[in-house]
Amino acid sequence: MAKIGRLSEFDVSHPERWESYVARVENYLKVNQVREDSLKAATLLCVCGQDAFEIAENLAAPVPLESVSYADLKKLLKEHFQPKMSVIAWRHTFEQRDQRSGESAKEYIAALRKAAKHCEFKDLEERLRDRFVCGLRHRELQQRLFAKEDLSFQDALREVTAEEAAAAPSRTCSQSGTVQMLHPCTKKKSKGTPRRIRMRKSTVSTPRRKGTRKETLQLPSSASAVEVATGEPTASSAPLSAGRVENKDILQLCVWADERYNLRNNYA
Repeated sequence: MAKIGRLSEFDVSHPERWESYVARVENYLKVNQVREDSLKAATLLCVCGQDAFEIAENLAAPVPLESVSYADLKKLLKEHFQPKMSVIAWRHTFEQRDQRSGESAKEYIAALRKAAKHCEFKDLEERLRDRFVCGLRHRELQQRLFAKEDLSFQDALREVTAEEAAAAPSRTCSQSGTVQMLHPCTKKKSKGTPRRIRMRKSTVSTPRRKGTRKETLQLPSSASAVEVATGEPTASSAPLSAGRVENKDILQLCVWADERYNLRNNYA
């Protein structure tokens, strides 16, 4: 007969989960109709994993595990993984439990109910309400709840979940409207060389009147090849930012243009 379900190994690094693990084993045994005590103990030892098996073996020594009943085996392992705590200690743990980052109100309530399991509270709903409100991360909502008279646990839970539901669409919109980082647009070029705008000549002939000699004005050396906005390094210049020319080139070009203008006026 095929077995129903599958049991994973117990993670001994999380001993607080032992009680939940045993509950899963109990359901597995029940659904697969394992009734014999020795088979129950053998099943638990088979599925719990190597680490838990060695712990059980050490706890039962010198008695071999085959001779330990299923009930005694569970008791040994529970005392090891979850030693009995006093009610005061459980209540201290409960009172220290605050809402964690990213934890919803319903998840927080589930965690509080689990923490209150061994606290033996006579007024459980009231204690849950107090811890729930005091442990909220939303401080403004917490202050509003503090101001309410005759606040029940269900009223507090209802208001907090309504606040979360109302805030969810705005969080989605703010995330979808986030501006992405801009990256420089690179265009594939055949030879991989930076684009340049070059002056056709390094010298400019100025107009002259009849009978006068031809005057030639030497351009600034840096104006013979003005780099334009590729952001790629060249052998003669440092990389330029997109859409900008070096200040020294602008200054030299302005001086050159002014000299040319004055020279032209002199010949006019």
